[in-house]
Amino acid sequence: MNGSSIIATPPAGAGNPARRQSQAPIPLRKATQSESRLLFFFGLLISAWMFDFRAAPGSAVAVLPQIYLGLYVVAFGLFFVLDRDERTPVPGLTQFLAAVALFLLVGLSTGLFKGQQIGAMLSIATPSLIYMSIAYATARAVLTLNSLALRKMLALLCIGYVIGGVAIQRLIGGTLDFETVRYQILSGATLPALGYLECLLLFGLMLTEWGALIGGVTVVFLSVTRTFLIAGAVQASSLLPGATRLVSPRLLLLMLAAVIFVIGLSQYGAFGLDRWTDRLFNIKTSSGEDVTLYTRESEWNYMASAFAQGGRTILFGNGLAAETVFYMPREIGGGSSRSIGFGHNEHLSILFIGGLVGGGLLLFMQFLQALQSFRLLARLARLREQHSDTLFLAAWGAVIIIGVLTTTFFSSTLNNRGWSLWYGVGTGLFLGARARYLRDAGLTAVPAELAERTRKTADRGALPPAVAHRRSLLEATGDASQVGPARQPAASTPPRALPSRLPPAVQRRRALLAGEGPQST
Repeated sequence: MNGSSIIATPPAGAGNPARRQSQAPIPLRKATQSESRLLFFFGLLISAWMFDFRAAPGSAVAVLPQIYLGLYVVAFGLFFVLDRDERTPVPGLTQFLAAVALFLLVGLSTGLFKGQQIGAMLSIATPSLIYMSIAYATARAVLTLNSLALRKMLALLCIGYVIGGVAIQRLIGGTLDFETVRYQILSGATLPALGYLECLLLFGLMLTEWGALIGGVTVVFLSVTRTFLIAGAVQASSLLPGATRLVSPRLLLLMLAAVIFVIGLSQYGAFGLDRWTDRLFNIKTSSGEDVTLYTRESEWNYMASAFAQGGRTILFGNGLAAETVFYMPREIGGGSSRSIGFGHNEHLSILFIGGLVGGGLLLFMQFLQALQSFRLLARLARLREQHSDTLFLAAWGAVIIIGVLTTTFFSSTLNNRGWSLWYGVGTGLFLGARARYLRDAGLTAVPAELAERTRKTADRGALPPAVAHRRSLLEATGDASQVGPARQPAASTPPRALPSRLPPAVQRRRALLAGEGPQST
C-alpha cells in the first residue's frame, strides 16, 4: 500500500469530524474508561524523556536518565497490557520493527565478537529501542483512541519538550546566554514543532499547535542551526504540487508576518540576526573551507573507510560501540575527537555499525517511508482543504519523517533518546493514521473475526427483535443449516414482485422479511 492511496476515493463525508458521520462498515466504539487509561499511559510514555540530558558518568545527576528509562519501561508495559483492541493490519509496521530489531541484533553480535563493552553497546542501543517501541505504541494509539484527543495531547507534549529543552539546559548548564547558546537548547520535538507549518497550510492549527510552532521557530532561531533551514526547505518542497491551491489569505498573512519580523530584527540590530549572518557566511578557514563541514567530512571518510575495509565489515559492520573519529582544520588548532557509535551522518552510521545485513533493511524502510510521506503530502496539497483529524496526524507524521531523514545527513537521531522518541512518534503517526483512514473508509481488509462479527450485528439490526433473538440461539447451538442472512424461497415458488412505487429502502426491508434476500433496485 503506497502513501498516496491513503486518500483514494473515500466515501462521501469521510474524514469530516464536524459532521461526525460513520465513514466505514466497521463501527468505532465510544471512549471507555479503559481507553482513557490507555491515553494517559501513552502520554506518560512520551513525557518520560521530556527532561532528558547527557549526564557525565559519576555525576550527581547521572541517575536521572536511569529513572526516566524505568518510567518509560513501566509506562510501555502498562500501555501494552491495556491495549486490548482488535488488531487492525498496519501496512509496513511489522517490516519496520523487524528492520530495527535486525540492526540491533547484528550490531550487538558484531560488537561482542570484537570485544566491545556490553554496557556501552546497551547505552547506544537504548535510543533505537525507544524508536521502535514508541512507533509501535503510537500506531496502536492512533488506531484505538479518539484522533482529536490524541492530537490535542501530542500538541501539549510537543510544547512541553520545546520548553523542556531550554529549561534543562538552564538547570544543568547554569546561566543561559542567548548570545552564545546553540544546539544545546534544541529538543527532540523541535522538528515536529516546525512540521506544524505544513499542517497549518493544509489543515489549519489549534491554539496549542500554534504555541508549539512558535516555540519551535524561536528555539531554532536562537540556536543558529543551519541544518534546520535545509530540513524546512525539503519539508516545504513536498507541498509544491499544490502550491497554487495553497495560496490563500492565511499564507499571505504568514509571509507578511515573517517579513515584518526580519525587518524588525535588522532595524534594531538584534543579536540573533548577526549570529545567523556570521554562521552562514563567515565561519570558514583561511583557505575558505567551512569549519563544520570539514569536521563532518573527515568523520564521514573515516566511517566509510571502516565500513569498506573488508567483506566482513561490509556485511556485518563494526558493532554498536565502534569508534569514530573526526579532525579539526589546522587553521583553528587542528586535533581530533573520538566517540563511539553513531557519527554525524546517520545513514552512513547505520552501515558502519550493522553493515548491509544489519543496516540495509533499516535504511530501505526509512527511505521508503520518506517517499510515501512525500506522496501523501503532495496528494493532500492538490486536494481541497481537509477537515480530518486522522489525516492531520498522518500528514504531521509524514512531515516529521521527511524532516528527520533530511537532518540525519548531517547528524544522527539514533544517538539521542528524545530525538529517537519523536522520530518514532512520527513514524507511528504516519503508519497508524494511514491504516486507520483506510480501515474507516472501507478501503482495506479487516481481521476476519471482526468483519464477521460486524456483519452479524448489521444483519440482526435489520431484523425484528424476535427473529434476531432466534438467530442468536441457533448460532449458539451450532445449527448452521438454519442460519444465514436470509432463507431463499422454494424453487417452485416464484418471488413476489415488489411494488415499484415503494421507496428502495422499504422494498429491501420487505424483501428481507419475506425471505427473498436483498434485491437491487
